[in-house]
Amino acid sequence: MKYYLDLIEARGPGLREPYAKKVSKEIYELRPGFAKTEMRLLYFWEGSTAWFVSGFVKKTQKTPQAEIALAEERMKRYCAAKGGGK
Repeated sequence: MKYYLDLIEARGPGLREPYAKKVSKEIYELRPGFAKTEMRLLYFWEGSTAWFVSGFVKKTQKTPQAEIALAEERMKRYCAAKGGGK
């Protein structure tokens, strides 16, 4: 996992497949895999900071829409609590 976090720190928003993928307008997924287990960590960018808002073990071909919606909702709550919109 540290390898993937180091990649996101080094490459920032420019990190792309196979390590990261944009799954909605503002949500990205970090795509670490361990043995036969594929994990996904969903995050958004605020400037040069990646805010991780959800994580799950991937069991289907596509990222579940419910997971993306959860990440988007958490991003909105974060932005509202901070006093601004994203």
